[in-house]
Amino acid sequence: MRTIISSLLFVFVLSTGFSQSCIQKHIGEYKVDTEKTIDALVKANPEKTKEELSKEVSGFLQKVSMEIKSDGLKITMMGRTNEITVTPVDSKKEGGSCDLNLDVPLEQLPDGVEPPFLTIYQNENNRLMIKSSVGTNNDMDNYIWTKIE
Repeated sequence: MRTIISSLLFVFVLSTGFSQSCIQKHIGEYKVDTEKTIDALVKANPEKTKEELSKEVSGFLQKVSMEIKSDGLKITMMGRTNEITVTPVDSKKEGGSCDLNLDVPLEQLPDGVEPPFLTIYQNENNRLMIKSSVGTNNDMDNYIWTKIE
C-alpha cells in the first residue's frame, strides 16, 4: 500500500513540475516597452499615426507593470493591481512559448464557450507578448513587455 501511495505521489510531483516548466523562464517583473508597443499599436490601428498614439498612450503605458509568477499574473494598470490565477502548460499555438489557462470555473462559462487562456510569445532581448484566446481586437495583445533585470 505504501508503495502505491509513494508511486502516486511521485507521479503527481513529477507532473506538476513538468506542467510549470514552460513558465519558469518567464517568471519575473516586466514593464511595457513603450516605443515598440506604440509601433505595434500603429500596425494594429492603421487609421492612427504614431504621433497620435504616442500622445494618447505614452504616459499610460509607462505606469503599466506585470509580474509573472509560477501560478499567476499580477498586472498593475491605472493605479489598480489585479491578480489572475493560471495553470501554465506547453503552448499549442505556433510560435507560442507557454499557454496560461485561466482558472475560471466551468460553470461560470456560457454553454459552448471554451475556457480562456493566454499565450506567451517570446521575442529577442527578453521581450515578450501575451495574447488572449478571447477576442480579436484587444490592445493588450499588442503590448511588448521587457523583463526588468
